[in-house]
Amino acid sequence: MKTVTIVDPNADTRWDDFVIAHPYGQICHLSGWKTVLEKSFPHMQPYYLTIEDDGAIEASLPLYCVGSLLKPKRLISIPFATLTDPLAQSSADLEILLHQAVRLLATCKATYLDISTVHAATLFKGLPFAESIRYAYHYLPLVDTPDALMHAFHRTCVRQKITRACRCDFRLRKADHVSDISTFYQLYSLTRKRLGLPPQPVRFFESLWDVFSPDGTIEILLAYQDKKPIAGLLLFRFKDRVSAEYLGYDAEYANDGPHHFLFWEAIKSAYHDRYSVFDFGRTALTNEGLMTFKSRWGTRESHLRQFYYPETMFSEKQSNHESFLHRVAQTLCQNTPEVVLRHVGGVCYRILW
Repeated sequence: MKTVTIVDPNADTRWDDFVIAHPYGQICHLSGWKTVLEKSFPHMQPYYLTIEDDGAIEASLPLYCVGSLLKPKRLISIPFATLTDPLAQSSADLEILLHQAVRLLATCKATYLDISTVHAATLFKGLPFAESIRYAYHYLPLVDTPDALMHAFHRTCVRQKITRACRCDFRLRKADHVSDISTFYQLYSLTRKRLGLPPQPVRFFESLWDVFSPDGTIEILLAYQDKKPIAGLLLFRFKDRVSAEYLGYDAEYANDGPHHFLFWEAIKSAYHDRYSVFDFGRTALTNEGLMTFKSRWGTRESHLRQFYYPETMFSEKQSNHESFLHRVAQTLCQNTPEVVLRHVGGVCYRILW
């Protein structure tokens, strides 16, 4: 008999096996991700709605209740996950989970549901949810050798950049100690400041390292010029996919292509380790520069769909409000000293996100 419960992935020994076996399971669904969020953002309240049948987990909809000073309280799936889906394979199971999620809205005194999808969008057909397409993700199937993949890269914007980077004799180093997080984070926070975006707090990256580095699920590549770190790329390695998640680099060296160097080294490593996909991650459709950068690597592009309940919550007014908050955050971040921004990143997310 099927029942719907709320489980704690950190206490349920069945959970990670369920995620690994599920075709939609991503690293963000693992119990370790919940641990990272709890350590980094204690104001986010998790609810892992789960269908069980005769003691086995059949389906699940992980949700987090999030509210900030400038945005209404809402239920979302899953914070800081670039790719995520409800862990359901049938419309019937998803409908059961969504019914419970709507009831949870009232319990949490939240305003709306915001559910992201990669593969499960078709399961929402006929349900009273508004649909939005605001993001795309780019991925590179690793079906050819690196030399063959190289031929599909844009000649001047990628191939020549890689060639130039190799001539600069950058040294590649894989992070092997928690102290390397500080090196990566300084590069990352500088990059976020240039973009006008607050960096996640350093404890987020420290927690990712603590939880996922022991089994190699997380990897950080660092590029050095002589003894100076000039770029860093954080990767997730899960199932058949290597995902480039966070990038930072010193703008002084940008023309020499240290970030191209790191992406190329990561792609080659993923191929030789027999992964099937190299994932460039999620990008806002309005971010034309980043969309173009990723497309020049010979990638395939797929749109990501978000679903909102009630339908009236997704509107032009809401989009305009979020755009206004983005502009405010951008102005603040670009005008805040980097050393200060590094220390108040967590506060920014508590206020704006």
